[in-house]
Amino acid sequence: MENTAKTLLLWRHGQTDYNAALRIQGQIDIPLNATGVAQAEAAAAQLATEPIVRIVSSPLGRAVATAQCVAKLLGLPVETDARLQERGFGQWEGLTGEEIKAGWPDDFTSWRDWGDPDSARTGVESRRAVGERLSQACRDFAADLSAGQTMLVVSHGSACTQAVTTLLGLDCRDWFGFHGMDNCHWARLETTSRHPGWRVRGYNLGASDTRLRP
Repeated sequence: MENTAKTLLLWRHGQTDYNAALRIQGQIDIPLNATGVAQAEAAAAQLATEPIVRIVSSPLGRAVATAQCVAKLLGLPVETDARLQERGFGQWEGLTGEEIKAGWPDDFTSWRDWGDPDSARTGVESRRAVGERLSQACRDFAADLSAGQTMLVVSHGSACTQAVTTLLGLDCRDWFGFHGMDNCHWARLETTSRHPGWRVRGYNLGASDTRLRP
């Protein structure tokens, strides 16, 4: 039977120093560290075996550098799309959890219990808003693919989680069934004619994972 599904590989970037220090990055443009580069190169060797026809990345440097590791193996350009940027964390960007808890105790509790602090006080983008912009980007990308084609989409931890949640028709405000993907891990999403239009064929896949194929 002919494969008519369109596949998106949604890939989180490699490690940065902020990841290692458990600091909130948000939309601060932090580069990959040496570990992150090694992670990206190892994952790229696996991802380059996929029939990828297009690569689109968040414009933040850590995502672009990750994407380029696959692009150079496949001879493809890396396009960027601002909708793939990480969730904006407002005043919390660059801080650790302990620093946030000390400065915004009530909002820290709301964030940990419900996922969304008061945006008016913190400037943190809502989970729903992140899910909506990422999922719309993914739908647009899929619309440009032909049946059976595969595309690589490079983004960020929270952004990837909210994208997958929203594509499955779930509400990011109160559904927490996916944990954040590890650095340089990815999700395999396929279009389907059945509701909600997408299925997850793999989540938090890594370079040495045995679950890579459908």
